[in-house]
Amino acid sequence: MTISVRVFAMLREALGASMIHVEVPENCSTRMLVDLLVKAFPSIEPVHNVIRVAVNDEWASWDTLIAAGDDVALLTPVSGG
Repeated sequence: MTISVRVFAMLREALGASMIHVEVPENCSTRMLVDLLVKAFPSIEPVHNVIRVAVNDEWASWDTLIAAGDDVALLTPVSGG
């Protein structure tokens, strides 16, 4: 299935877009999604351990399953002042 993923902060800069479309297997977990993205975009590997995933506007665990039509967002910590 193809899902749309919104990306923010450093991920948006690294991927060059604020939304990407990713082909994932059925019963894909958020961890599997991040692993697929790291393989496709090696430049995000250094931050893969700090990526937070939200599914349908709620923070998700690494074991949360993604279904077709879910609103998925990936965020990294931001700093500033």
